[in-house]
Amino acid sequence: NNFYEFGSHKQIADAAQRLRTRPWEIRIDGEVDKPLTFGIDELIKQMGVEERLYRLRCVETWAMAIPWTGFPLSKLVALAQPKPGSRYVLMTSFQDSTVASGQRQFWYPWPYTEGMTMAEAQNELAFMVTGAYGKPLAKQFGAPLRLALPWKYGFKSIKS
Repeated sequence: NNFYEFGSHKQIADAAQRLRTRPWEIRIDGEVDKPLTFGIDELIKQMGVEERLYRLRCVETWAMAIPWTGFPLSKLVALAQPKPGSRYVLMTSFQDSTVASGQRQFWYPWPYTEGMTMAEAQNELAFMVTGAYGKPLAKQFGAPLRLALPWKYGFKSIKS
């Protein structure tokens, strides 16, 4: 599972432990009637969590089934009340090159962003992940919050 914020190699688990995931703020703004800001724990409490078993596919040809814990992205989108005519959702990862050495690399304009159509964001399978295997999400897997889109490759699942 690539997490380029911490490097382009696979051994990022130790480096990812430097990431402070509390406090953590999620902001929703743009073409919405109700801009929102949540602390991660407040967001999880408000959304509630459920478990879903999704297949994570990698462009490097491996795949695995993962029991994710989290909530439907569509619930979060609905809370923000997108304006009529809104067509896309843009997600932005964290930015802190003092913690994430990969963000010092020249080959990508950090912070990492990922976009999707409003239809994808409202799809019942789009899932905001807060945990895996019955435990809180590990930092090297994108804690405190990552996206899971089972119809896309794993690198499209923005982390942190």
